[in-house]
Amino acid sequence: GSLGNDNLMRASGDITGPITDKIAYSLAANINKRDGYADDLGTGEDMNDRNRWGVRGQLLFLPTDDLKIRVIADYNEIDETCCVAANITNGPTGAAIFALGGALDPEDPFSYEIYSNYAPTNEIENYGVSAQVDYDFNGMTLTSITSARGLDYLQNADADFTSADLIGTYFNDTSIETFTQELRLAGSHEDAFDWMIGGFYFDETVEIENEIYYGTDLRGYADILSGGGYAQVEALLGLPVGTTFGQPGQGLVESYGQDNQSWSVFATVDAYVTDRLTATVGFNYTEDEKDAFAQVANSDPFSALDFVSIGNSVLYQTAVAQTLAGYGIDATDPAQLAAFAMANPAALAQIQAGAQAFADANDDNAAVNPLLGLQALQFFPPFVNYPNAVESGSSDDEKLTYAFRVTYEMSDNFDVYGSIATGFKATSWNLSRDSRPFAGDIPSLFAQGLGVTNLSAGTRYAGPEEATVYEVGMKAAFDNLAFNIAIFDQEIKGFQSNVFLGTGYALSNAGIQSTKGIEADVTWSPMDGLTLFAAGTFLDPLYDEFENSGAGDISGQTPAGISETALSLAASYDFTLPNGWDAFVRGDWQYESPTALTDDPDEVILLNGLEREVSVFNAAAGFDVGNGVDVSIWGRNIFNDEYIAEAFPAVAQAGSMTGYPNAPRAFGITVGYEF
Repeated sequence: GSLGNDNLMRASGDITGPITDKIAYSLAANINKRDGYADDLGTGEDMNDRNRWGVRGQLLFLPTDDLKIRVIADYNEIDETCCVAANITNGPTGAAIFALGGALDPEDPFSYEIYSNYAPTNEIENYGVSAQVDYDFNGMTLTSITSARGLDYLQNADADFTSADLIGTYFNDTSIETFTQELRLAGSHEDAFDWMIGGFYFDETVEIENEIYYGTDLRGYADILSGGGYAQVEALLGLPVGTTFGQPGQGLVESYGQDNQSWSVFATVDAYVTDRLTATVGFNYTEDEKDAFAQVANSDPFSALDFVSIGNSVLYQTAVAQTLAGYGIDATDPAQLAAFAMANPAALAQIQAGAQAFADANDDNAAVNPLLGLQALQFFPPFVNYPNAVESGSSDDEKLTYAFRVTYEMSDNFDVYGSIATGFKATSWNLSRDSRPFAGDIPSLFAQGLGVTNLSAGTRYAGPEEATVYEVGMKAAFDNLAFNIAIFDQEIKGFQSNVFLGTGYALSNAGIQSTKGIEADVTWSPMDGLTLFAAGTFLDPLYDEFENSGAGDISGQTPAGISETALSLAASYDFTLPNGWDAFVRGDWQYESPTALTDDPDEVILLNGLEREVSVFNAAAGFDVGNGVDVSIWGRNIFNDEYIAEAFPAVAQAGSMTGYPNAPRAFGITVGYEF
């Protein structure tokens, strides 16, 4: 059991033992509660609280000496007010938020104070059952692992992260059901080699139901930004002014889903070439099939307007009117216009032709067509549902991958090795509102009558990625010293890049993403009771080729979110107190060097150079009072290091950036009892 700051109360326990001489059991349970460490000044709620519990049970059956059966079932729930999304960059839209009477805490993400107009919810149920059967016969072991899991997720968040009611509803209901079956047969041939063959089957269904609607302040917000643009367009189109565009409840009702079946066969052999030299070879053949769909109902009429076409008409009419005015004719007076047409038909035709040519040449020029500026208010552009006559919504991938490794024992304490391995990741579908048809499919969509206004190209999915990794290293273990070091070179062709845009995702393939690096760790006990540990990862990541990212060509750029240096340093000292109690003190430091928060150069500029850098120190001290009771005090992030875990464009607020700040300092006391 633990108590800590922010009213932390955490308890966990497990009990295990025999039921009969052939059956054993294990039962475990946990609960974790804590007040939120952030304040929502708009609703008065605590944010980022903890409210979690779970149970887990196991049964072990040993019917015979050769047969072992293990069954595991678990269930856990989360019901929390999550998550703190803070303003990092307050762009030009911030003034409109305040003008509406709304609020945000500008550019102070570590104040842990935010403003919402309703409290977000985050509810998760996660459950599953598995069974493993091991049967030994004729010097071999047959293993079967069967698993079924489910996940139900409900979220309703104030997606604009301000107390202005811009986004009235942002609801997500996700259900995932997964079944897997693995079979393995393993054995040995004298002292010459060990072998294993097997197969794996995977079946998963994903169902997502979303709703996102405008709130009561959206129209006023848009009018402030555009100088009354909604009303101007309503009047221009002869629609009811004030009640057509930007109305509460307009938005999207979405349904996405995916069925995924895959199977693979695999085998490995460890050949003992000599007493000290071992060669390992393995392969895996995988087939993966996915069937995805997206059905979106859009009730936002403003986002369906074609301002190039509308602007063409406006430019034409304006040019005609201005030219006729030079003749002293009022183009809005039907009588004058008819009289001029009767008297000067050739001149009118020439005027109209010139006006149309001017409109055609300038309707996509924002400096001439003022309506193009309103495209920034088209938050929910029309969506093409799939599968359709052009897009099947299906993918079918297959790949044979392999691994080869040689290990040499230079002594009983020291090994060296080298390996080459390949990997494969099947096609990933974009199940979000930012899914867009590929550019090559758009002409066919229009030819089939499926095209929509303002249809832009993007990706429906990211195709397969293929990895190749070369690695050499050494491992050593002595009485008071152990260390490992690995040097590797990894190249991923078709790297699947998934970028969160605030309300959806952009999914695309990089040509090549590579990472060269070194990993090392050492454990040293220089004296009785004292253990020192150090680990480091030193990377050189690069987008070798990425011409079609969501931010354009970023080839040669370092990928965001990957620190070039990551260090973990720890020390522990075990000792005995004068009263005979066993005691300890421990501390660790986790460091990640600065890394960009986004791949988009424009967003990097908006963040004013802000990067993620982690430097967190944790510590604990405790003692064993005997009779199975131990007590410890602990602190996490003791020096209150601050960093942004992730940053993204603020929803419907061009020029602003939002991010998730890390958790502040936490401390507490834990008491354990073993019996």
